[in-house]
Amino acid sequence: VFFSHQWLAFGDPDPRGEQYAVMVKAARSIAALEKVPLEDIFLWVDVISISQSCRSVQTLAINSLPCFASLLKYFVTVCPTVKHADTGAVCNKASYHERCWCRAELMSFWARNGTERMFYATGGSGAARRSEVGGEEPEGMALEPMAPEGVTESFVDAIKVFHGSLSCCRLGHAGGTACCDKEELMLPMLGLYAEIYAKR
Repeated sequence: VFFSHQWLAFGDPDPRGEQYAVMVKAARSIAALEKVPLEDIFLWVDVISISQSCRSVQTLAINSLPCFASLLKYFVTVCPTVKHADTGAVCNKASYHERCWCRAELMSFWARNGTERMFYATGGSGAARRSEVGGEEPEGMALEPMAPEGVTESFVDAIKVFHGSLSCCRLGHAGGTACCDKEELMLPMLGLYAEIYAKR
């Protein structure tokens, strides 16, 4: 399971554990969908799966993002409605879709896996759907299909990676001494665009 989320503070992805609680519920829902024990579910979360302290290792992981996404079966956007600890701004589905990094993760998964196993986890009960393993989701599922009607215009807008906002841009790229994260994302996204074009 690939968990995608926006950070809820400048220096801490989830200072009050609000997203963590939603992730736990979503992981349980996927275990139920797959009819496997929870301990058999493997999770990918940026803050623990990509180095946050070594920039060179982080860059290698970013360049490998499409590969990570292609190996995973489910993509879950974790987006409860909460407040950013530093700015007080509301963080939810809409703000998630404004973020460049979130768009890059969406694009990476979708390009190789399609929309069938892409979900929102908001902390609510979720909407029942037929799973590919058959049967209805049990009551109280924490997952809501991201694109129940397939690729729509709003979905295409959500995967326009370079239209998203970045903290590095807002902060002025350390006075012009640091490169923009869009530069880091350019090569992996070009690779995905080429792959999508080749399959047309």
